[in-house]
Formats: sequence, C-alpha cells, structure tokens
Amino acid sequence: KQLIYELAQEMGEDTDNIGEKNFFEKVKDSFTKKWILVNWVNQKVAFKTIGCKVNQYETGTLNEAFSRNGYQIVEFQEKADIYIINTCAVTAEAERKSKQMIRKAAKLNPLSTIIVTGCLIQSGFPDIQGCKNSSFLVGNYYKENIFNLISQIELTKGKQLILVTSAEQITNYAESEYHSS
Repeated sequence: KQLIYELAQEMGEDTDNIGEKNFFEKVKDSFTKKWILVNWVNQKVAFKTIGCKVNQYETGTLNEAFSRNGYQIVEFQEKADIYIINTCAVTAEAERKSKQMIRKAAKLNPLSTIIVTGCLIQSGFPDIQGCKNSSFLVGNYYKENIFNLISQIELTKGKQLILVTSAEQITNYAESEYHSS
C-alpha cells in the first residue's frame, strides 16, 4: 500500500482519500493510461531509403508524419520499434541492398514491426512475400497510407499484412496530401 501511495503522489493523484474503497483501482487505472500514453508516444521509428529521389521524397513525407504524431525518429542502425524500408528494383544491386536491409532490421530488433514498401514490392513481390521478417508489404499505391497502418499492428501480430495492387488494376488516382506547392 505504501508503494501505491508513493506512486499516486508521484503521478499527482489526490492521496487524501487513500482510505476510499476505489482509491487503489483509480490509481491503477490512471497509471495504466499514463503508461500506455508514455509508451505509445515514445515509440521509435527508423527509415531506410534505397533508390531514387522519388523514394527519398516519399520517405521524407513519412518521416514528417511520424514525427508530427509523437514518434521518435532514430537512425536505421539503432534499435527501433518500427522499421520502414523504401525499396528499389532498378538494379540487381538495389534489390540485394533492399533485402539486406530487411534482414538487418530483423536482426537489430526481432520484436520490431518491419514495413517494406517501394518498387521491389511491385516488381519482386513473390520474392519479398517469402521474406518472413517483414510485417507489412505495402505497394506503391498504398505507400502514403503507411502511417495509418500502424494502428493495425496489434491486430496483425504474427501475420504478414500485404497491400499490393498491380499497376493494371489501378484506375483511380488521388492527389497526395504530401505534395509540394
């Protein structure tokens, strides 16, 4: 009880009503909510871009979205909760580096969520689909929705989520909210 009392004081809770029947439940609920908030906000995300200036621009806009929403951006070689790899398929070397980065992210943090997007997903899909280290495979058409996919992480733990549409199937083009003016 003393520990909970001290915890309640540290959290700024009213400790005058410690004898109240629901006091400990209230403190526990408050602590749980604050713990979730702190851990959600302190999530670390790392980006790796392979390829052209378009990929670099798109990764930059994703970086901005995550940063604006309270995620801590870290270098790719650091341990992160989420790794986003924007791949390239123009050359065999770019494909090799893309696959290497997927393996590296899994090695840096085996419990992380790894999101793979970019041209390699579009062109080398069967190859990447067999890569058991990735959590999300996101085709170019869905790339700008990656931030919104994060809410699906807990729902898909242990399963690979695939969002890929072939170019022939795309009939509707929407203006990006991340375009420059």
